[in-house]
Amino acid sequence: MDEGLRIFKTVKAEFNIPVMADVHEIHQAAALAEMVDVLQLPAFLATQTDLVVALAKIGKSVDVRKP
Repeated sequence: MDEGLRIFKTVKAEFNIPVMADVHEIHQAAALAEMVDVLQLPAFLATQTDLVVALAKIGKSVDVRKP
């Protein structure tokens, strides 16, 4: 995950574009929120209330993504 976070940071800085990333587990949310502009929640995970609540508490935009 650390390598992925470094890549997000580099892309955002180098190209000056918004970055989005999928969140699949609660422990990923806070770290990703520091590096990306929008957190994506795959629709099949939207039934996991604890994950949805964790994302809502972060205060970033959340995109529920349907494949």
